[in-house]
Amino acid sequence: MRQRNGSRTDELWVQAKLRARGVAQTTVDATGELVILRHLRRGLDVSTLIRGAGVADDVRFDRFQTFDEVGHIDHQIAFNREVS
Repeated sequence: MRQRNGSRTDELWVQAKLRARGVAQTTVDATGELVILRHLRRGLDVSTLIRGAGVADDVRFDRFQTFDEVGHIDHQIAFNREVS
């Protein structure tokens, strides 16, 4: 005759607080993102962003920069005739 352990089968019981962990963690992450977006919206001015985008797309700004670089290339030729 076999000896038996009088207890129940070995099962892993999960507490009720831990069962909703995935859903609760997703909610916490979403709430944190909303708080960050609210702070960013307060800190950034939309008109500043639009003006910054206009300068980046301005062709005349790039044209002046190109002429400035051409003027400096003459003085950068090395003795082996390679531009440094």
